Amino acid sequence: MKKILYILAVVVVVATACTKNLSDLNKDPKNPSSAPSYAFVTNAERSFSNTLASSNVNLNIFRLIAQHWQETQYPEESQYDLGTREINDNIWNAIFEIGTPQGLKPIGLGARDTLRLEMGYCLYGNDIDDTTSPLEAGLGWITKFTKEFTAKNILEKQKTEGIKRKLVGFEMIDKGIPRHNYEIKDASGNKIGYVTSGTQSPSLQKAIGMGYVTVENGAIDSDIFVAVRDKSLKAKVVKLPFS
Repeated sequence: MKKILYILAVVVVVATACTKNLSDLNKDPKNPSSAPSYAFVTNAERSFSNTLASSNVNLNIFRLIAQHWQETQYPEESQYDLGTREINDNIWNAIFEIGTPQGLKPIGLGARDTLRLEMGYCLYGNDIDDTTSPLEAGLGWITKFTKEFTAKNILEKQKTEGIKRKLVGFEMIDKGIPRHNYEIKDASGNKIGYVTSGTQSPSLQKAIGMGYVTVENGAIDSDIFVAVRDKSLKAKVVKLPFS
């Protein structure tokens, strides 16, 4: 069974060992600034070779698949996915023996999602999808009407007429954790929107979330209420990123 290790790190790099020698990656003319990361590979190759040999794993089938996220991706660190048909503690320990001095840390998907939410970054499928518009999501700053693009006429009309809902950040006042698709209501109990993302932030020590609400209820410091099970819990609209 194939296992995937998700590693979020400041400096780490892996590549397809089955198709090229890892030391070749020291030379990257397209990205000179990545030299420190690629230098890491030279040491990694030796350690991986020794580890794999002692683990009776064929180096040719130990595939290190690297997908480098651009700096515009949340949470603004480099991420690489390591995939192999065989995995054991020796391989994990070898990776961190080399990477720890350079800042390598194991960070799971849950932590990554919490970090992007704390920054107010949208996740496609949650905060934005094919039913929302960039204007509603506060992404008008990257919507260039000077160029042609799909649905430009629809967005121009929306910009002229004004949006009816907007994506906001909020923090819980009452104790409770907002979850995806929970209803958001006003003080009278009327539905005014829904939660797109929510969590208990370990960094901020409070429950936070994002969601779409009607424009008239989306001003900073506005009180809103999140339907958690059979209760309406009070929350406050706040400025992003969360603090």
